[in-house]
Amino acid sequence: MAQMHNQLSPAEGIWALRRLPDMDEAQFNQWQTLLEHRTGITLTAERRSFLETNLGIRMREIGCSSYQAYYEKIVNGPDAVREWATLVDRLTVQETRFFRDPDAFRLVADYVLTRPREQFRKRALEAWSVGCSTGEEPYTLAMILNECMGQLALQPLFGVTGS
Repeated sequence: MAQMHNQLSPAEGIWALRRLPDMDEAQFNQWQTLLEHRTGITLTAERRSFLETNLGIRMREIGCSSYQAYYEKIVNGPDAVREWATLVDRLTVQETRFFRDPDAFRLVADYVLTRPREQFRKRALEAWSVGCSTGEEPYTLAMILNECMGQLALQPLFGVTGS
């Protein structure tokens, strides 16, 4: 079986090994704003290293030497849409399954079960499952809510939105 070899020039090889500069506050804010505006993903200051690492990996793959140059490529480049999709795919959780986050679902159940029952008789309970891939999380949320309503001896009047 033939082996494939990277054909990098010596300068490109050196770049691939070189550490990226730290992201400054203005750059981080620029990326935070873009991600929140386009995807709803909110990155806190504590997640800066996560963003730097993931941007850095992608930037090395495509030979981009600065956060600003990569930002321009994502926003204005000829392949901006394709590159944006690749980046979002890298930054998001690629896992979905029923009952994926037991602590979160336990929190929802505890919340519903500790509210006054009258609250759920007046109007339907609305729940939102954010960051869903193929739907297992909102279905899990619906199962949890249905079980809670049964425990409270209430009609299962609730709605679940998944996005």
